[in-house]
Amino acid sequence: PITSVFLIKFIIFVAVPVSIGTTVGSMITYGLAYFGGMPLIRRWGKYVRLSTDGVDKVRSKFDGAWYDEIIFLVLRSIPFLPSLPINVTAGILRMRIAPYVVLTLAGTLIKIMFMLALIALGIIGLAQ
Repeated sequence: PITSVFLIKFIIFVAVPVSIGTTVGSMITYGLAYFGGMPLIRRWGKYVRLSTDGVDKVRSKFDGAWYDEIIFLVLRSIPFLPSLPINVTAGILRMRIAPYVVLTLAGTLIKIMFMLALIALGIIGLAQ
């Protein structure tokens, strides 16, 4: 039922445009968190139990090692995991923009392909 032509068309006409759109859209919340996250935490963090010390503690765990980007890619690739917390965290932790964009694009593409596989399994299961 699912042919290679269908998969290629799906990747070109659905997965890639959705990944690009998601990446561009996520840059808005990333930018807001990058430039306004810490001032917002300083002013309102006490009401939601966030502090600059807590952010600094988390930031110290992500010291720019190679596995930080792998963790980000894996989080981006998990289906049904909302991207807003990932965008905000990446912005507040001041992740560099180039890896952010590339990994968001790749992770979203992986997520969409995985979701396609789940949907295809469901359709095949219903068809039998």
